Amino acid sequence: MKHDAKHVALHSYLHRHRVFEAAADFQALRAPNAMAEFRGPERDIGVDLTPESQAAFQAGIRELRAQDLHGEYCRLGPCEEECEINLVASHGAPVTTTPVVAGGREKIVTQRAMNYAAPRYSPAEGLLRIGGVAKTRQIDVAELFAGHMLARPGLFVGLDRGPSFLPLAG
Repeated sequence: MKHDAKHVALHSYLHRHRVFEAAADFQALRAPNAMAEFRGPERDIGVDLTPESQAAFQAGIRELRAQDLHGEYCRLGPCEEECEINLVASHGAPVTTTPVVAGGREKIVTQRAMNYAAPRYSPAEGLLRIGGVAKTRQIDVAELFAGHMLARPGLFVGLDRGPSFLPLAG
């Protein structure tokens, strides 16, 4: 029997929610829509993946998204991949409204879609790549990552030259 991808996704969402979340995180890592690179002056800084540091980073992302009126939902999914540490922060997008017909009359339905921020850190290079974050918030996310996950606040900010921000070509 052939299964359509949307049916498999719906089944996973309903019956194997962790599998669904892992697949969504994997997809977010593979398809970031806006990438930036931040290179710190130090290399080989270990990432703190304890529940406490993850919870602090997640709370920081939640606060940033709430400030931008994207709601207060945030789920963090860590993923180690070869020599890189990947985090996917699932969070709300701006609210949208859609007119629909319900019960024989017009009704306005509001909904909030999901967006994904994907910080990727290579300790050997001292390089943080951030995908899925608006340019205006990339520095904020880099600072959250440096402070909570690396225990090095200000790592990606130079003293006299501002942020160490290098947009990717492409």
